[in-house]
Amino acid sequence: MKNLKLIITSILTGITLYVSAQSQPFARWSDNELVLDNGLVRRTVSIDKTKGQITTSELKLPTDNNMVKAGSSEFSFLLNGIPVSGAGPWNQITVSPIETELSGSGALVKLTGKFGGKYDIEVLVKYIMYPGLPLVRKKISIKNLGQPDINIESVDMESVAVQFDLTNTWILKNYCRTKHFGPYKGNWDDPALAVHELRNSRGIIVGNEAMGVLKRSTALLDGNTLTSGLNHAGEDFPFRKWLKTGQSWESPYAFTIMYNNTIDPLQAVNTVLPDFVRRHMGARTLANKNKPVFMFNTWYPTVGEIDEKSVSDWIDIAAECGAREFVLDAGWSGDPSKKLPWTSQLGDWTVDSHKFPNGLKPLFDKIKAKGMKPGMWFSIGSASRGTKVLEEHPEWFVQDKEGNLTNLHNPYDKDICTACLTTGWYDYIKNTILKFVHEYDLKYLKLDLSVVTSAYVYDNSRTGCYAKNHNHRDHEESYWMIYQRTLDLFDELHAAVPGLYIDCTFETAGRLQLIDYAIIQHAEGDWISNFEEPQPVGAMRVRHLAYSRSPVIPSTALVIGNMPLNDPEYTQIISSLIGSMPIFLGDIRKLKNEDKAEIKKWADWIEQAQNRCNFMNFRQDLPGFGEPAEGKWDGYSRINTENGSGGVVGVFKQGGIEISRNISINGLNPGKVYEVKLAPGGKTITKLSGKELAEKGFPAELKKTYDSAVFEIVPAN
Repeated sequence: MKNLKLIITSILTGITLYVSAQSQPFARWSDNELVLDNGLVRRTVSIDKTKGQITTSELKLPTDNNMVKAGSSEFSFLLNGIPVSGAGPWNQITVSPIETELSGSGALVKLTGKFGGKYDIEVLVKYIMYPGLPLVRKKISIKNLGQPDINIESVDMESVAVQFDLTNTWILKNYCRTKHFGPYKGNWDDPALAVHELRNSRGIIVGNEAMGVLKRSTALLDGNTLTSGLNHAGEDFPFRKWLKTGQSWESPYAFTIMYNNTIDPLQAVNTVLPDFVRRHMGARTLANKNKPVFMFNTWYPTVGEIDEKSVSDWIDIAAECGAREFVLDAGWSGDPSKKLPWTSQLGDWTVDSHKFPNGLKPLFDKIKAKGMKPGMWFSIGSASRGTKVLEEHPEWFVQDKEGNLTNLHNPYDKDICTACLTTGWYDYIKNTILKFVHEYDLKYLKLDLSVVTSAYVYDNSRTGCYAKNHNHRDHEESYWMIYQRTLDLFDELHAAVPGLYIDCTFETAGRLQLIDYAIIQHAEGDWISNFEEPQPVGAMRVRHLAYSRSPVIPSTALVIGNMPLNDPEYTQIISSLIGSMPIFLGDIRKLKNEDKAEIKKWADWIEQAQNRCNFMNFRQDLPGFGEPAEGKWDGYSRINTENGSGGVVGVFKQGGIEISRNISINGLNPGKVYEVKLAPGGKTITKLSGKELAEKGFPAELKKTYDSAVFEIVPAN
C-alpha cells in the first residue's frame, strides 16, 4: 500500500504523530543500506561491504530533521578483550526479513568475521518495529564459529551518536523521574532514560530490558552517544559470557523511542512508552486477565510469628473484608524439635508441626471455601545450616572469594547460606515449590530473598558466586547465569501451572525498590518495598513510590507492602494503593464490624471498576498534580486510553491549605459523555464530555488536612 499518512494529534499530549497506512513489513534493503520505516519513524542503517561495516546514518520522524550523525558504533562488545562493533571489519554482511510475536516486523543483519587473527564469530543484529509506534527495538546474538573458547564482555546492544546540543539537553534518569544535566551513566534504576533536547523540543527514550544490577545505559558520555547494554569489564557487577565452539549467546533487547513537538519529555513517557510496554513487550501482569484486586498478606505485623489459630482467624476476617486473595507469608516452615526460629530453618521446606498441628491443607481449603485464591511465600535461594539439603548438597551453594559457603542476603548472618541456581539446587527448589502448588492449589507465589546480590550489602566483593565447579566459568559470568536461571525458574513454574501469579521481590532483584522490564516479562509482580508508618506518612510513601516508578513500569506490577488495614485511616491506605496493586496487611482482628463492611465496599468496587474498564493496565500523571509531598496535593490517573471506556482517578491532600482543586482528565473519547462518580458508593458528581473533562475539568473538595477522594469515570447512559 502507498504511504498514505494521516496526521493525528494525541489526545493525551498534543504531540503530533504521523500514522502510516503502509502495511508490514517495515524493512527494505539494498546492497548499501537497510531502511526500517513504519511511517512514524525511519532508521537507515548504512552498509559498507567494502569496509565491512554497518552504522546508523539516519533516525528521524517525518516532521523533524535527522537526530543522529554518522560514526556510531551501532553495537559493541569485547571479544577476549578485543573491541568489536558495527565498524567491523566484517567479512560478510547479509540482510533477511524477520517477524516476531506481538506484531513485530523488521530485519535480521548477519555479520561474520575474524578478530585477533583467530576468533571466528557470527553476530546477528535484530531490528524490530511495531505498528503505530515511533520505536525501534533491537538485540544482538553472538556465536563462536572457531575453535578457542571466547568470552564476551562490555556489551552495548544499542549505540547511536545523536545531534543534540549538550548544553540544552535534559536527561530524565531514575525511572525517568529525575532531571540530570551533562553526561550520565545509568544503573539498575534506569530501565529507560529520556534524553530531551529543549531547544528543538524533541528527544529519544532509550530503553534497556536487561535484568537487575547488570543493566547499563549511558547518555552523552562523549558528548553525543547514547548506549543501552550491560555493565562493562572493570565496573561493578561486570557482565561476562563464555562461549565454546558452536555456542551462541543472545542479549536482552534495547529500544529507542523518538518524539518531537513537546517541551515536556514526560508527555512521551506517559504515552508512547506505556503503549509499547502494554502492547508489545510481553509484560505478564498486563496480559493477566485475572489480576489481584484486593489481596491480604500475613507478613505484617507478625513478621513470621504465625500459627494455625491466627491464620484461621485472619482467613475469616479477610473474607469479611472482601479479600480476593490470601497469601501465607514467611513463618510456616521449620522443625519444632530443633527449637530454632523459622529464620534459621529455611531450605528443607517442611511445615512446622507445632505451629500447624493439622498441617496447612485445612487452612488452604478454608481459603478457597471462602472464595479467595491461596498464595504462599518461599525463599528461592536460601538454606539454613543444619538442614538436610545443605548437609547433603553443600556443592549447590554459593562460595565467597575464599571458597567458603556464604549468605549473599546478609553475609554477617552465618546461619543461612545462599544457593546457586546454576547447580542442582535449581531442580530441587522448582520441584519443591511445585509440590506445594499442586497440593494446595496455589495461585500466587511470593518468591523472595537474594540470589545474586543483596539490597542491603554494599561490598561488591560479597556478590555473585566464586565457585569453580558450578555452571558458570567464573565470578563475572555468575551474575548473568544466576539471573538467567532465576528467570528460567519463573518461566518453568508458569509452564507447569498456567495462570500462576509470581511475585519476585526487590530483594531477589538485588537492590532497594528495584523493578525492571526483565522482571515484568517473567513475573507478574514485584514486592518492591515495605512501609509501615501510620497515617498520614505511610500512604504518602506508597503513592510516592508508585509515582516514582510508574512512568516506566506498569503500576499494577508494583506490590507495595506493608500497609495495615487496621489503621484508623484505612480509607487513605486503600485510596493510595488503588494507584498500584491493592495489597493489604495488618492485624485485621482489631477491625470493628462497621469497618469490615466499609472495606468490603471498597473491595467490591475495585473489582467492579476493573471489570468495567480494565483500569489496572493503565496509569498516567494527573495534569496539574505532581510528586507526593507534605503540604501539597497529589494524584494519579488510570484511564483506559485504548478504548475510551473510562477509568479511575485518585486525588490526595497531604497537609495542603487549599480546600479544593480542579481535576482535568486526559485520554478519554472527546465526543463521548462520561459520568464522574465518587467511589466506592457511586454518587454522580458531574457529567461531561471527554473534551470538557480534558479542557475544563471539575472541582474536587477535600476539607480535612489529610484527605483523599477516588473517582470512577464511566460512559454516561
